[in-house]
Amino acid sequence: MKDKIIVLAPDVYVVTKFGIIRSREEFLQAIKRPPISWREYERISSGALQHAAEVSAASANSMAVNRGDKRLPDIRVIGTTPNFGRLFDLDYEAGGYFSEAENSAARYVAVIGADTRDELFPGVDPMGHTILIKGLPFQVIGHMPRQGKSIEGVKVLGPYAAVKEILRRRPLDEVVIALPREDAPQLEKILADLDDELVTIRLIPDLLHVMTLRSSV
Repeated sequence: MKDKIIVLAPDVYVVTKFGIIRSREEFLQAIKRPPISWREYERISSGALQHAAEVSAASANSMAVNRGDKRLPDIRVIGTTPNFGRLFDLDYEAGGYFSEAENSAARYVAVIGADTRDELFPGVDPMGHTILIKGLPFQVIGHMPRQGKSIEGVKVLGPYAAVKEILRRRPLDEVVIALPREDAPQLEKILADLDDELVTIRLIPDLLHVMTLRSSV
């Protein structure tokens, strides 16, 4: 169980199917695990963890997002429980996360990232506008700031396709890989490429890109 738990802050933990991956063999074992179910989330959130103040759930997939004649074919979409934004202390350029009341009313609402905002709403404030996800209308209630070339103050050296070249230019002790779940075939190749490197390898699950929020998820 320890390898499936990722610590984000002193009091926040994430449990995933993949957890921390340190080798190609561990990755191949992880993909055979069953996904975490909604029933398991309900059991945990109903009091199975006696000392947990809050428990949140998230499920992600890639989908097409539309606004009028503009279409983004492969956007990372994450459905969550309403306390997710609070637990992860998310930043917003405008608006905010959806509420318990919106969740109870099953409102179709969304928080979008900077890239999606720029592509679908060039020169327009997206707040209150509607986007279509799988043909369903979602009202934009918030949008997030652009992250730039660093993550939490840590400089990004390059894409994961360049990891071998980066290691050749500047020897490192540890490689941390963060990529969407649908890129699993590329992850297997990366781990195979790094088999002969004397580095510790860790995998962090992708949590956010574009966020779509609906109470039924």
